[in-house]
Amino acid sequence: MRGGERCGRVCARFRRAVESGALSQTLPNQRKLNPLWLAIILLGVLLRVLIVVLPGDQVRAPWSGGGDAFTYVLLAQNLLSGRGLTYALQPTAMRAPGYPVLLTALMWLFHDNFVLVIRWIQFLLGMGTVYLCSRASVRAFGEEAGRASLILALFFPTLIFATGEVLTECIGAFLAALFLYFMIDEIQSPRVTILAAMGILTGLAALFRFNMAGLGFVGIWVAFVAKNSRPAWQRILLFCVCSGIAIAPWLIRNQITFQGQVLYSTLSGHDAVEGVLTPQGRALPGDDEKIKGAEGWILSDIETNDPSRLLFPPESELNREAWTAAEKLWRQRGWRMLPVELAKCTYFWLSTDQLLWTQALSLQQRLLRWGGILLYWAFLSCGIVGWLRTRRSSPTLAGVVLVYVVLLTALHLPFPMITRLRAPFMDPLIAILGGAAFSTKL
Repeated sequence: MRGGERCGRVCARFRRAVESGALSQTLPNQRKLNPLWLAIILLGVLLRVLIVVLPGDQVRAPWSGGGDAFTYVLLAQNLLSGRGLTYALQPTAMRAPGYPVLLTALMWLFHDNFVLVIRWIQFLLGMGTVYLCSRASVRAFGEEAGRASLILALFFPTLIFATGEVLTECIGAFLAALFLYFMIDEIQSPRVTILAAMGILTGLAALFRFNMAGLGFVGIWVAFVAKNSRPAWQRILLFCVCSGIAIAPWLIRNQITFQGQVLYSTLSGHDAVEGVLTPQGRALPGDDEKIKGAEGWILSDIETNDPSRLLFPPESELNREAWTAAEKLWRQRGWRMLPVELAKCTYFWLSTDQLLWTQALSLQQRLLRWGGILLYWAFLSCGIVGWLRTRRSSPTLAGVVLVYVVLLTALHLPFPMITRLRAPFMDPLIAILGGAAFSTKL
């Protein structure tokens, strides 16, 4: 009887604790499900589902302003037909191999439905990006910040838009969010296993987007500042070896295919020319003529299976000629490049390219983009406030984030700097930092 009475008293106390809310102090991870909270999340998920469903099996979504989707599809078709990564049987290294290889696998498995499948894969990756942003914010700033970051990432305009595009931005954002999660984890609790994972992830990301190789410089800095029992040189070496192993097959392929004349990419010279002549990153009437006059070719001349491709030399030579043209343009412009670079930074960080250079789009599309920019500016403000608060609570993390932002921005300066290039790198970071702006614990 005494045992039964004692059990009854314990149950009564537990019931009173639940009713009074004291249990939430004992079990901080258990929270009542707020209907409004669930409704907001459901709305964000449904919005992303619509982005996947509405384009159907079209390669390019109706609201897309252009892009390189058909280029990736052509490369995948060439791979599927046994011609390898080539145009008109001429080897290419103008596009990172990861996305064409993925499309090739989907074409082989799902035939004409591959576009539908890649969009659903990107939907899952997009939700993964939202989850990683939330968990990274929890790791750095607490549960309250994690919930705010989840909402920010879920409704981030560029991250939503990328879901429906047959392009690399969605995958790039997921990989960047995973890198940021590892980065925060490494700063909070330095471990060689996390550092090794960051290295492998960096090499993998570089196989999907060439500019994501810039994460390697950030990783080296993290290896230097996140101290544990191992010397700094060992941590840096571990990161570099792991990232090198992941990217090595692509580098070896290029060395063999281009007879030692190409290491990583053959697109960099052309991008440098565009960074001077078309820094807005959007083709306008007369732009192709300007680029062709400077370097002798444009991308549509090279990225084609048409026999006319054979009129041009190998990509290794084209890339060298483009870099020579870019250096000549830099010397000619001199200090006049300074306002161009400042304008590119506003394109990159404020999305003014979507405000100033979208005249060729319909009014409906432009209004949609302008609305997205206003929302982005609000999220960016939250991210800035979050970083300022992080400086007080975690100065090491704030310093690494500053290096991440400054370094990756600077690496883009020679090239066009547009919203599409910023979004995979910075928008997950803004969502993570934005959570700190709403935390009451900092």
